[in-house]
Amino acid sequence: MIARREEFERFRNLAEERKLRRRLNYTYEQVPETTCRRKAGCCFNCAEVYLAEYANIGNFVSRLPDEARGFILNQAVHYELLSLVTLDYQCPFLRDKDCLTYEVRPLQCRFYGLYPDQEYLELMADSRRSNAELGRMYAEKYGLRLPEEALLYDVNQCPNNVDGSGKRAVVGSFERDRLFSQISSAQFDAFGDIDEEEIPIRSRFSLYLMMEHFTDDEQLRIKVATMKEYLRSGELPFLHEALKRMADREGLSWEQVPALRGLLAPA
Repeated sequence: MIARREEFERFRNLAEERKLRRRLNYTYEQVPETTCRRKAGCCFNCAEVYLAEYANIGNFVSRLPDEARGFILNQAVHYELLSLVTLDYQCPFLRDKDCLTYEVRPLQCRFYGLYPDQEYLELMADSRRSNAELGRMYAEKYGLRLPEEALLYDVNQCPNNVDGSGKRAVVGSFERDRLFSQISSAQFDAFGDIDEEEIPIRSRFSLYLMMEHFTDDEQLRIKVATMKEYLRSGELPFLHEALKRMADREGLSWEQVPALRGLLAPA
């Protein structure tokens, strides 16, 4: 597990050394600009990112004030551990309906609101079916009954998806795949071959963050225990213990992590 954290750090260093942000920006700039005003109407889920984007965002976040870093850590852990049981936690970068990492937001975020309507409806239907399967798995394997409102929640297309001339901005599947392939190529050029059994080439930001600090078995144990206790009592002792461990490793005081604020760190 320590080796995996070191590997993520190596990826962040490579991203800096090989000027990966320049390659990513080249791709991002090909996405049509719209009248989006960063009001976070469609920014609910924590987006899937390529490992290259995770490293790029991580380098950006490392330069933010500790208070902002603590906020993002807090929200990412709450989202990753609780998104299947409550709608209270949105994308971890959102604060007061503004994005703390808007400048380096990943490609998937830039596509929100730009899907053809029918394709978006099909994607939402696929998501509901996938979440229903997740719900059955947690019920059968762990005795957890996940709330339907969390499993079946849909995010509507953003209404601000028009370009400067007032025309509807749409990015079809062929163009999205072309741009995703550019990110994939930039990632390979910067990082080389990646052992996907150890680290996936694409995942949720919040899951990557958990992977830096915990083994897969530890993550599952913490997640199941957190969901069970939340549904039973609303308390979050296992989540708080995970946050303490992560804050310490990230060099953050507990006062900088909202859920830990007021708790006394060990002497």
